[in-house]
Amino acid sequence: LSDLMATLARTRPHYVRCIKPNSEKVPGKFDNVLALQQLRYSGVFEAVDIRQRGYPYNMTFEDFIAKYGIICPKIQAPNKRDRVSKILTEVNLNDEVVQIGKTM
Repeated sequence: LSDLMATLARTRPHYVRCIKPNSEKVPGKFDNVLALQQLRYSGVFEAVDIRQRGYPYNMTFEDFIAKYGIICPKIQAPNKRDRVSKILTEVNLNDEVVQIGKTM
């Protein structure tokens, strides 16, 4: 299990959710109610809602600086992580709101 967890920590996995178009396995038939139930129960709508609200996952320091560095252009730091931390401090975002890890 620890080897699996180590492997997952080194990767950026992507998941594919398969939606069955119908319960009869008949080609060319689409059951709207069944598809909607699968989307609801699999959490797809919640994931879309979170993304639409502006909560990205795994933003790199480079991406953060490119997107938000204009807010505090004079802030400099010895590395990108420290620069991100200084920008967040400057705009009063503390650890309760934003967490910094290997990526944003």
